[in-house]
Amino acid sequence: MGISGIAPVVFAGAVIPSLADASTHTEDRSRLSQALLGCTVLIAAGIASVGYVLSPALVQWLLPAYRDSASQQAVSVSRLLWSAAGASMCVSLLGAIQNASGRFAPAALLVLIPPVATIISVLSLAGSLGTRSIAAALLVSGGLQIALLLPRTYQTLDW
Repeated sequence: MGISGIAPVVFAGAVIPSLADASTHTEDRSRLSQALLGCTVLIAAGIASVGYVLSPALVQWLLPAYRDSASQQAVSVSRLLWSAAGASMCVSLLGAIQNASGRFAPAALLVLIPPVATIISVLSLAGSLGTRSIAAALLVSGGLQIALLLPRTYQTLDW
């Protein structure tokens, strides 16, 4: 999922310097962060929704040999991963806001959640969910990261 990999680069290269420049004026930084977060949520939701809806067609086009249960499982995994990609975009921006505010530890520590969640999910759910356990772990870990970063972002920017 290239989208999940592109978002951190964009936010690190463009958003952090912009927010750091606005750091002298807390009100400007807060307004810019709010606008960026609103736009990111809309774009992430749009990308995740389009990917979710198009997953059956994409699986059929990319994996024409997959039939029946294999195709259904591939569609299920694809839908979970598109949703996880949207969450990842939001996590990247929240981490960038933290970094631009000089708070490096929260974002740095939260990158450990996806691999740990994946290991736990595979060990506990692989028997019942199969490969979907990995995709589900990525989606759940993205939600958890957002839940942990969002309150800190509100505190940082005095929203």
